[in-house]
Amino acid sequence: MLFPMQVIVAKELDERQHALRSLTRNMDISQAKKLLDTFDGLVGEEVRAKAGVVINPVSDINSPIFEQIVCGGGRMSEALKRLVLPELGELKELLADKDAKLADKDAEIAALKRMLAEVGKESR
Repeated sequence: MLFPMQVIVAKELDERQHALRSLTRNMDISQAKKLLDTFDGLVGEEVRAKAGVVINPVSDINSPIFEQIVCGGGRMSEALKRLVLPELGELKELLADKDAKLADKDAEIAALKRMLAEVGKESR
């Protein structure tokens, strides 16, 4: 044997006791909400970080379900906010930087257009 291996049959795990049960592409909205509620009830930064190791890939794999939770009810759970808001902050900073660069490019293009217009007037 090259390395020890464990096989987990997720559907045989009790979903109330095992977060591993949520590592599936077949998650429904109620399972996602239960997972987020469980995460919401965790206390302590280290415990939350460890739980995030499970929740982050689950939310990536099942992104349409988590998008429904965010957009569907007009309500975002505190757990989901804590997971999403840092990334949204980074995205806002990135967008602001891109917007500033685009504004600089627009100003540069406008200046070049003015120069072209002046050169056109002089050559007549």
